[in-house]
Amino acid sequence: MNTLYIDYTHSVPRRQAKVHGGGNYTRTLLVNILRYLEDSGSICKIVVLWPKDYLPNSDVEKSIYESKGVEILSVDASIDKIDYEPGATLFLPLLGVKEFPLLKLLKKKKINTVLTIHGLRLLDYKIDLYNIDYVAGLLAKTKALIQELTLPVRQAVYKYSIKKYTKYADTIITVSNYTLARMAKYCHINKVLLQFQGTYLEANDSYNDKFGKSEDYILFVSGNRSEKNLARTIDAYKHYLKCSEKKMPLYVVGTSAQTRKALTRSLKLD
Repeated sequence: MNTLYIDYTHSVPRRQAKVHGGGNYTRTLLVNILRYLEDSGSICKIVVLWPKDYLPNSDVEKSIYESKGVEILSVDASIDKIDYEPGATLFLPLLGVKEFPLLKLLKKKKINTVLTIHGLRLLDYKIDLYNIDYVAGLLAKTKALIQELTLPVRQAVYKYSIKKYTKYADTIITVSNYTLARMAKYCHINKVLLQFQGTYLEANDSYNDKFGKSEDYILFVSGNRSEKNLARTIDAYKHYLKCSEKKMPLYVVGTSAQTRKALTRSLKLD
């Protein structure tokens, strides 16, 4: 019987981002696998690598953790230290580029790896001093400024890591045509597959309840994360209001009072 290991240690909610698309992707995948196993009667063994001392904090996580269709393996060290079964496959649904050296370590252990690459947006970043407004305090702003000015160096390291380590993955899944096109430059296209990312809404209809179901509006989420580009979005929205006959409102969620104050000042908003 083949064994499929699925890493959840890199997908748990983090303090700075309790809800993020990569984590939702992993949970959606696990829920769908459980449904498939139940409907098909497959005897494939599924082992979820679960971070030690982490307890489920949502109904979806609880349903995965308590499911009889999977085996939960508590992990308290790097997942390359696990004694995998011979011929097993490890699926890495969320792995940051900084952690790509893990692929080389797993290859040495002769583990078949499947990696999802969600996006390569750092490659498209440009120096933007608006990003300094997302942090408070002189020290934090100084670090943000240094990060912006060293962007070309970070991008070069990013490209190097992708080219060097993706060759150790047996299969790569991308979730968009954009990422697929980007990856075609860095690895053999035969090992890259396209699978559009599904959604699994753990929340309720609070957005519709708050904003009105019949109203057309633009929704911007994760406004506190500089990489989401809220400042430039608001700047573009100001131009939209000037030239468009239909004035759809823009709703922004996920911002702090400090971010709102700083962007209001920088963008000269009323």
